[in-house]
Amino acid sequence: MNPEPYRHSGQAPIAGLMLAMLVTIMGAIPLGIAYAFLLVWIPIVQLNLLATAGLGGAIGGVAGMCARFGKVRNGAIVPFFSLIGATAALWAAWVFDAKARFGAEDMPLLLNPILLAQYVSEFYTNGFWTMGKNDQPVSGIFLLICWLTEAGAVLVTSFLVSRGIVGALPFCESCDQWTKRVEAFCRFHCPAEDTAVMQQIKDGDLSELFDLETCLGDKDRSLKLDVCRCPTCEDSSYVTINNVRLVKNKKGEVTTQLMPLVTFGQLTPEEMQELQSIRDAVVSE
Repeated sequence: MNPEPYRHSGQAPIAGLMLAMLVTIMGAIPLGIAYAFLLVWIPIVQLNLLATAGLGGAIGGVAGMCARFGKVRNGAIVPFFSLIGATAALWAAWVFDAKARFGAEDMPLLLNPILLAQYVSEFYTNGFWTMGKNDQPVSGIFLLICWLTEAGAVLVTSFLVSRGIVGALPFCESCDQWTKRVEAFCRFHCPAEDTAVMQQIKDGDLSELFDLETCLGDKDRSLKLDVCRCPTCEDSSYVTINNVRLVKNKKGEVTTQLMPLVTFGQLTPEEMQELQSIRDAVVSE
């Protein structure tokens, strides 16, 4: 096994780029409109924060899934798309803010940049929502900080989600398709004293791993193997190996902790066949 983590090739087909950009923007605008109305209809700060995170996550999800569909394997371009989508969503939210806040029939869409600038200036000066026991309008510098924090949260969340989606699967360049992921492909018992086995695995030697006893479910001091493999060839098979620890928290509840040993290490065809044989034997029992 090659223990070095898989890296995307950086390929970005033009058609895939155009598709990802177009669909991300088209999806972000209605999300921004819905977000504007949600903030007004649900004037609870905690729920507003969830809506902000949800908006960023949804935009990042759209960008990431579109990039997968378009076979874009560039970790820098995809997050850039999500940032454009987040900007489009925030713009749409501002365009519809007056309608959401003061009545859909009475207020115009703020498509005109001059009208939008005037509305934002009025919002900044007088404040259109309140906070605290005395219901004091939020305006001025504090309101500006709230706006900047909101925009930053949407941008950062969309960036991280889109990057995570594209980075979650290796790509088979030979077959021009994404690999398929199988969680907990195999599990092995690994006694605490077997530190040598751990080091061998980190170095890419799986010979000792294949001799360990298999197990089912999360067990303390076990090894959990997740496999990503190409559906049509044997050239692209990758394994992520985590050391599983079961730990009790202060309440006495048992929680599972995963400590990564290998992330997307490339398996040889022979190693993949060995793991498949072990999995088949466990399933047939």
